[in-house]
Amino acid sequence: MKTTVRFKEVQITDGVNKAGKDWQKAMVVTNTINKEPKLIVFSTMKPELIISLKGLKEGVDIEADFAIESREFNGKYYTDAVLYEVRTVVVNKSKPISQDSAPSDDCLPF
Repeated sequence: MKTTVRFKEVQITDGVNKAGKDWQKAMVVTNTINKEPKLIVFSTMKPELIISLKGLKEGVDIEADFAIESREFNGKYYTDAVLYEVRTVVVNKSKPISQDSAPSDDCLPF
């Protein structure tokens, strides 16, 4: 699934597994972009994605490619929005030029 959201912050947790291998998990806090923003927290363990997330600034619009995954543990169910890819969204704030606003040859200033 894909959605466009506004980046808020990234929270990184790290540790060492039983085999002695280092790991990192990033929780990416975002808000939806609409009249009533909703909080969405994505998670990822992809090292290259975590590196790119560290460089993002608050308020940047991103397109998030993610999947919703659930699992059961001890009779309880847990759901995650797992982030697979992120792209920054470039917002073009300039207005398109209409025919009415384009200069015509008959009203040149010289």
